[in-house]
Amino acid sequence: MGDSIQSGKWDNEKSLYFSVALISISIMMLEIGLTRMFSVMFEFHYVFLVLSLAILGLGVGGIYVHKQLWKTSNPDLTSVQNLLPVSSVMMALSTLMMTVLITEVTLFQHIYLAVLAAFIPFFFGGVFLSAAFRLFPKRSPQIYAADLIGASIGTLLILIILKIGPVNANLLVALLVSIPAGLLPIRGLSDTYKKRVSLFLTGILFSIFILNTYGSFFGTISLARGAHKEMFHLLEHPERKASVIESRWSAFGRTDLVVDVKNPDQKIFFIDGSAGTAMYRFDKDINSLDIPEFNNFSGYFPFKLLPEKEKEKVLIIGSGGGREVLISLKGGAKNITAVEVNADLVDLMKKYSDFNGGIYNDFPGVKVVVEEGRNFIRAGNEKYDIIMLSIPITKTGRSPEGFSLTENFLFTVESINDYLDRLNDNGRLIVVAHNDMEIFRLVFTSLSALSKMGISPAAAMKHIYTLGPEMFPVFVLKKSPLSPQEAQKIHENMHEHGYSTHTSFIPFVEQVTHAIPLSEKIYVEHEMLNRDLYLISKGEVNPTELIRIVDFDLNAVTDNNPFFYKFEIGLPFIITFLLVMSTIALAGGWLIRPGNTQNRNTPKSNILFLMLFSFLGVGFMLIEIPLIQKFMLFLGQPIYSVAMLLFSLLIGAGIGSWISGVKWKRRIRAKLCISAVVVGLITGTYILVLNPIFDFFLGSPFVIRIFVSFLLLLPLGFFLGMPFPLGMKLMGEFGFEQYLPRMWGINGIGSVLGSVLSIALAISFGFSYAMALGALLYIFISILFFINQNDM
Repeated sequence: MGDSIQSGKWDNEKSLYFSVALISISIMMLEIGLTRMFSVMFEFHYVFLVLSLAILGLGVGGIYVHKQLWKTSNPDLTSVQNLLPVSSVMMALSTLMMTVLITEVTLFQHIYLAVLAAFIPFFFGGVFLSAAFRLFPKRSPQIYAADLIGASIGTLLILIILKIGPVNANLLVALLVSIPAGLLPIRGLSDTYKKRVSLFLTGILFSIFILNTYGSFFGTISLARGAHKEMFHLLEHPERKASVIESRWSAFGRTDLVVDVKNPDQKIFFIDGSAGTAMYRFDKDINSLDIPEFNNFSGYFPFKLLPEKEKEKVLIIGSGGGREVLISLKGGAKNITAVEVNADLVDLMKKYSDFNGGIYNDFPGVKVVVEEGRNFIRAGNEKYDIIMLSIPITKTGRSPEGFSLTENFLFTVESINDYLDRLNDNGRLIVVAHNDMEIFRLVFTSLSALSKMGISPAAAMKHIYTLGPEMFPVFVLKKSPLSPQEAQKIHENMHEHGYSTHTSFIPFVEQVTHAIPLSEKIYVEHEMLNRDLYLISKGEVNPTELIRIVDFDLNAVTDNNPFFYKFEIGLPFIITFLLVMSTIALAGGWLIRPGNTQNRNTPKSNILFLMLFSFLGVGFMLIEIPLIQKFMLFLGQPIYSVAMLLFSLLIGAGIGSWISGVKWKRRIRAKLCISAVVVGLITGTYILVLNPIFDFFLGSPFVIRIFVSFLLLLPLGFFLGMPFPLGMKLMGEFGFEQYLPRMWGINGIGSVLGSVLSIALAISFGFSYAMALGALLYIFISILFFINQNDM
């Protein structure tokens, strides 16, 4: 066996490829499943932290295998071979143990335990894959192809499995990764004995999976005490006696319906414990619709002042539990389109129609559409009198890529222009915010959008008014300028409702300052309107200069930089922390001593390969994450879109990897250089042409857009899949097999660094800049190996 391994051959190679694919399927499922699971338990920045550090385990696993080979100058590769089945079993057991911890232990109070529990399965996954590359360097293209194709299957399989919950998804992962232990040989054990042990383990895990799927073998995910999430606070409030009456899992997240004994006329939906949206008791009679809290709700205020003809047709984006639908009905709307992206929430609304009046069940004048709001806007051409949104607070991780996808494209410069295109001449965009920071960002984003139409900031402020209480202020943008008469009417009613003046602005209304006495000799000046917004409307302050001097980031957000909720100056701490940690980890991989080997590569060639696998890891993610962002906006339906995008990219990369193993006339180094430069050129081209292509197919059916996306991503994925296995194979040709696990580990750590770096660049400059850097890294790789071909 040792000789056959040494020569890169094996009698049962199909078992190896199948095992690699199973491990890769499981790693991808585990990554996405943990994202969903931790999104319920933690706020999004903790999710990003835990997953990023856990996925580092893949790279550390490769470094571990490399260290095991330090111990002798002539390593017995059969000992490395034993790592395959052993790491398979350990990944299965550690995944099972992690699931027990998550369901039985409150991890929020011990964040390091969550990191450690998640780190271990990824570590053993990294051990398995790096050992496979070390054992069979000449089969690197086929092994990498199995790895990528397995990952692509995992992205689709997890969508189905998550419907029965991420706990069951984890159990299925444990089941799948136990299978290779029965397929791969173990030195010192007979095949019969090994297969019996493996079958026993697989049978136990299968039984646990079935029992938990159709029963409750394990507990539910522990609700982390002290988590800063609305649902947890409500459930723990001693006087409210709230309880969850129904929960649903899907790839979108966990949707809970909560009842509150103290408020029997409401039931509240929560998505991953956050983004609460109320469902109200309604008896189907619009004339008797009387919900007291609506009367002074800022979102209802604009309806009171509008004539009937200017509020007949309403589009609601993110209709949630139906509050905005009821407000529109109460306000006199005759034709309402409610767009909601969460299908589980819509199904629950229909299920509880006896409580909510059936407003989602073919209620007269109400049409419900399950769709991502921005995509719905861009794909149609119908005009509306009012487009209404309420800003959700997203405290969850929405994807493996974490931070980037917690944001959305509903509040960008481009989206404001899209809304204006879909409004009638006197139409209005109404947005209910949570605080003044969101109001200011909406104002500055709208000013930027209107400036693209040639409207100056002072003139643009005549289209805008803002008012409301400290919590839930409202922002209104009219397509045509407000008239002085409209402004006066708004002003009068504002005082009647006692709205706060801190965030208020109304055009044509002059600023008034009142001296409010605090004592006999001390007075405080109080301005009726927000000073900064008022000065912008008078042309006395430039918005750009104002943004520059404030203590918060209020810059307009765009589709290329859609981080609406990022108000701190510079990078968020968690991004900076992860950048430092992943950079240190990558540097550690570089600084590991070469070890005692017979084939000592020269320092220059060693550095070349270190650069190759580091840049491939970083560059791949710099390209992938911006692509997800761009295609998600094109496709809509974010969860399924991301899955299809990853599938297309990874399946293309898997095919490319396999083809790279075919014997061509060109040398390996030439194939590496050509494939890397082609990746750079395709990526650079896509930066320029994707938006025009997307605009051309904008109104096409979803299936057509998926097909177009597949055709665009497949060739890029094809060439992305070539440089890594070619680099592995090139090392094998030069006798550097000893270092393959190290390079695999460095590539994995580089991928984590690339993920974080792409978000950092997107926040600072935009996703296109991250994508451009990725393209440059691939071109640099090509140049690097072309000019140094005589030094290896």
